[in-house]
Amino acid sequence: MCFNGLCVFFIYMVCFSLFQARQALTSRQNQTCNPSDLKALEGFLSGLESELTGWRSAKENSSSDHCCAWVGVGCSFSPVYGNRVTSLDLANRRLKGGVSESLAALDQLQLLNLSSNSLSGDLLPALFRLPNLEILDLSNNQFHGAIDAVGLCGLSNNLRILNLSVNLFSGGFPVGFGNCSSLQHLSLGVNYLSGSLAEDVYKLVKLSSLHLQYNRLQGHLDERLSNLSSLVELDLSFNRFSGSIPDVFNNIVKLEQFSVHSNQLTGCLPPSLSDSHSLRTLNVRNNSLNCEIHINCTATPHLTHLDLGSNRFHGPIPASLSDCRQLKALSLARNKFDGQVPESWNNLQALTELSLSNNSLHNVSAALEVLSQCRNLTILVLTLNFLGNRCLKLGYLGSKV
Repeated sequence: MCFNGLCVFFIYMVCFSLFQARQALTSRQNQTCNPSDLKALEGFLSGLESELTGWRSAKENSSSDHCCAWVGVGCSFSPVYGNRVTSLDLANRRLKGGVSESLAALDQLQLLNLSSNSLSGDLLPALFRLPNLEILDLSNNQFHGAIDAVGLCGLSNNLRILNLSVNLFSGGFPVGFGNCSSLQHLSLGVNYLSGSLAEDVYKLVKLSSLHLQYNRLQGHLDERLSNLSSLVELDLSFNRFSGSIPDVFNNIVKLEQFSVHSNQLTGCLPPSLSDSHSLRTLNVRNNSLNCEIHINCTATPHLTHLDLGSNRFHGPIPASLSDCRQLKALSLARNKFDGQVPESWNNLQALTELSLSNNSLHNVSAALEVLSQCRNLTILVLTLNFLGNRCLKLGYLGSKV
């Protein structure tokens, strides 16, 4: 029987004592690796050609099994698994050499970040069999060979972020990503991948960013892009894609950044892209797109960066762009636009950069009169226009127009 809250106080003291005991136990254990994890880390260390500060000194001490105190190693304790390595974050540590397949023994690993080093060699299949892995970042290294997406996605259904960009990977676009059903960010940019996109990539309905720029990918852009309805960022620039841009953006309602510059695309901007409500950045520069421009700025109120340069767009300078009140950077350079700069462009008060070079504009004085009212404009390029004027080349670069 409890009186005057003594029972509650007793229960509190018991719970607090148990908590303190568990904390003390965790404190003693939180530096100690599981023996299997320790062996895996030592195997990784032995495969490096460079020193790893905070690891070799730990190995030389009598408490070398306290690897959870090593630089970049994160551990979690549970009554079931004990103290296990769950994260290995060694980004930008000047590491050289290969990656030992001993890391495959870290079966509780959730994060592996070895980015921005000088690691090289093939990625061993064993490294792609970590069942609890959620984040894998091997970007900015010198890994080469093919990417084994089948192995990577075969066991780990938890993988959310995969970054293999800025390496030397080659071969066809990997088949198997469709089994990474939880994947949200996929970055394979700046490699030597070739061929067309694997069909199963269109199964990644949770994907919010897809970065494939600076590869050798080719083929037409598939209408099944519409399946990637969660996309926020899509970058396919500096590849060899051809054909037209599919009219699928009504289904990709979260898209904020779309870049396909420096490909071999033809045709027009599809209406669903020109009317995309969520779009902030659109870059289709350096293609062979050929039509008049119809950007619905009322439907795209968040557009801040628009680059249509180095195409075959023609017709008058679109007056409708004056409704893009958030526009900060605009390039229509190296096209076939003609006529005058619309007077309504004085509404582009957020504009800081504008390039209209290499078109067939006329009336330089009227253009400068309009653009001088854009109070934030600091970079203006009008070269190779105004053929009926005395000044054939006109460009400004400064603090104000």
